[in-house]
Amino acid sequence: MNAARIVQIFDACFAQSHATRLVGGGAEPIYLPASGSDLAQLIFRDDYISSALHEAAHWCLASSVRRQQTDFGYRYIQSPRSAVEQSQFYRLELRSQSLEWHFSQAAGVPFTVSTDNFAADASLEDEIRRLEQDFMCQLDQQHARTRTWLDSSGGVRAHKFVNALRMAHG
Repeated sequence: MNAARIVQIFDACFAQSHATRLVGGGAEPIYLPASGSDLAQLIFRDDYISSALHEAAHWCLASSVRRQQTDFGYRYIQSPRSAVEQSQFYRLELRSQSLEWHFSQAAGVPFTVSTDNFAADASLEDEIRRLEQDFMCQLDQQHARTRTWLDSSGGVRAHKFVNALRMAHG
């Protein structure tokens, strides 16, 4: 499955029902809420499948109030991050990366954990590596909670997308 197919599936699921389109080719990911007659745009990086699935996860987790705000109202801390900032990044990304993992499984594409700290200070390398290992353990534990959430009323949009990805993947 390629990014264009992911876009088609997302748009088939949500363009009409939630006035939201998934758009590739962005220099950086960003969510732009609907404005006037323009649909909301969930923009992912270049044509990266993982970026498309990751941004879809953020959108599926966002409440209706957050979906009315640019980038869901979150402030993004750019790389390089300190160990404390990286720890906070992982804490905030746990649910979205777990949901992205479920999307990846449904679509039959590889999942890669996003550390998103490419310019980290070399003196923090060991601490960042330890944080990443801790995050991987937490992520493994989160998958069961995500599966339960997918079957709840809160996970309706994500469940719909998982099923559509599975059907398309065969």
